[in-house]
Amino acid sequence: MKTEIRLAKLQVAAENKYRAKIYSSLNAQTRAAGAYVRENGIKALQADLDRVVPYQPLMSTVQELYGNAGLRAAQMVFSALPNPNEEQKAKGQMGISQDWLNRIRNYFRLHLLNKAVLPITDTTKKRIREVLDQANNEGWGADKTAREIEDKEIARKRANVITRTETVRATNLGALVGAAARGLKLVKEWIAVNDNRTRPDHKYLNGQTRDFEKKFETEEGIELMYPGDPDAPAKEVIQCRCVMGFEAQRDENGRLIRANYEGLIA
Repeated sequence: MKTEIRLAKLQVAAENKYRAKIYSSLNAQTRAAGAYVRENGIKALQADLDRVVPYQPLMSTVQELYGNAGLRAAQMVFSALPNPNEEQKAKGQMGISQDWLNRIRNYFRLHLLNKAVLPITDTTKKRIREVLDQANNEGWGADKTAREIEDKEIARKRANVITRTETVRATNLGALVGAAARGLKLVKEWIAVNDNRTRPDHKYLNGQTRDFEKKFETEEGIELMYPGDPDAPAKEVIQCRCVMGFEAQRDENGRLIRANYEGLIA
């Protein structure tokens, strides 16, 4: 089975595994706000919202997703690429895997806390503020306000979107980490799901190849290092389902070309 197909299957499996956990984390945020408004009232929650709504449960869940799905993607891509020398086999996978996990966790800390977890929490707060404004305007009591804040259907829909987005980010980031570890000159290919849900930009990107260290580019000039790139606009990453393929490059004599991508991924 082609590696890109296995990566797509990994994305679906990870999405199914973590959807309920992310849903639970979102509910933890709204439950905290609901409990606070029942005990202290609407105006108190408006004043204390930033302190009351926690981001830590969501951070722990998303961080676990990256460590799990990202590491599995790294192992999958690393194993599928040619081995430039047999000494790597003798080293075993344990030390390598730990290094990959450290890189994924460090990347999460440097880039994704501020670009994934905190914006998700900010969206939760924004919606709660809208509920509180409506409660004030329409004279709701604390119980009705709390029930609106704790609306589980809204949390379920958000969990679906968030889980898919972060799963794709995690697996493609892991794929980059595993591919880089081979120490080979690589070309990467953007592979989109070609159906009626695929956004036009990603149909345009489908089949586009770039040197490993270069960014893909949409028709309007938006650059992405990988599907789900947190530096790209939201319209390019939310609920993306794309994966990447990798091809090792050879010289004119058919020998694998070495490359060092150290430092490309924190």
